[in-house]
Amino acid sequence: MSLLAAFLLYRKAGLPTTDWPLATALASLGAFSVIQSFTLKFGDKGIDARQLFDAWKSRVLADVRRAATSARARDQGRVARELASRFRAKEEQLEAALRHLAQTNQLDPDAEVQRAKAVPALGAAHNLAAAIAALDVQYGKELVREGPTA
Repeated sequence: MSLLAAFLLYRKAGLPTTDWPLATALASLGAFSVIQSFTLKFGDKGIDARQLFDAWKSRVLADVRRAATSARARDQGRVARELASRFRAKEEQLEAALRHLAQTNQLDPDAEVQRAKAVPALGAAHNLAAAIAALDVQYGKELVREGPTA
């Protein structure tokens, strides 16, 4: 029943193919919201289905949240790697971009640059790029697209 509802929701909303899992999850949650008020009967005992469905919904929502978080982290890592490779010889431009981004997010630019440079793991260019991607992935993607200035 929920898959049919998901398919109809998908078609009616005109969602792109990549959003099919989201439409399925929403339709499944909707169907279980209706069903959760029912009471299941096994023999002479009645079992309240609401607790079962509430637990199921919370697990599904936690899984969706976890998947979205890991996708966001993968995207940030990819953008940071691309930024670091494009701007490896132009660290001062990455630093200027991080300062600008910190100011637009009402953060202390000096503190953000110091925090990025304090991690000795992969070098200053990668750390600055990672800080930019963590603050604003879209801005990082724009920097990758534009590339360093001469």
